[in-house]
Amino acid sequence: GLNFKRRELDGGKIEFYDNNGLRLENIPEKLGSLKSTVVSFAAKVIGSSIEQLSKDETILFNYLPTSDQRFQFPFLVNADFVSKTDREFIQIENKWNHYLFYHIGINCIKWIAQLGQIVVDNSGKRFFPYAKTYLNLLPESLLDEENVEQSSINKSFNNGIATAIQEVPFILDSDGVLKTCSDILIDETGVSLILGANFFKIITSTEKSIPHLIIDQKKLRKDYLNIEKFSGLHLNEKLSTVENR
Repeated sequence: GLNFKRRELDGGKIEFYDNNGLRLENIPEKLGSLKSTVVSFAAKVIGSSIEQLSKDETILFNYLPTSDQRFQFPFLVNADFVSKTDREFIQIENKWNHYLFYHIGINCIKWIAQLGQIVVDNSGKRFFPYAKTYLNLLPESLLDEENVEQSSINKSFNNGIATAIQEVPFILDSDGVLKTCSDILIDETGVSLILGANFFKIITSTEKSIPHLIIDQKKLRKDYLNIEKFSGLHLNEKLSTVENR
């Protein structure tokens, strides 16, 4: 989150300083006058399909497009970044940008959740037009914290997204309800497909939900999501118990 502070000096001048009281010279004074800052996202949509951006398409916007493709997000981001003088790249050492990246991590999950729960009513039947592809907007992996140049800003994003996936329900379950990662169980046996979600929950004795059938479950197998899986071995153990004989 925010690891620097703002103070107003005599005459209305604004300056920023870090937690050690050292003045931060590279945060423009104009940012101190902002009441709030906005991070906005955009996705590539073809018909009702949300597509991942190609490596050439994934750039950052500072109201105008930059040339910064270092982070390879599967969506576009626009924010009040502090850019280098040529405005082609953001300053990766800048603590204001670290603050923005933390909130990009949190708010991209909130945005994904909003897309997942969009409902269309067609002749009295509810369906989720983006449910099949909305998880394409999840990053393939966390940003590389071992990257010497980008370590701090990458950690900021990773911390934000880690917070969000613990707290924000964004995965559609079999009842069309958004759930957090810890409330989801991936069925690797196929039992839920054949016998239904309710029977699956009975034989597994779980309170967790299974993902909506339309979701590509490969999108939920990313390591950083840390979603529990129910395997064939688990099924054999359950079926061998007295209650399930």
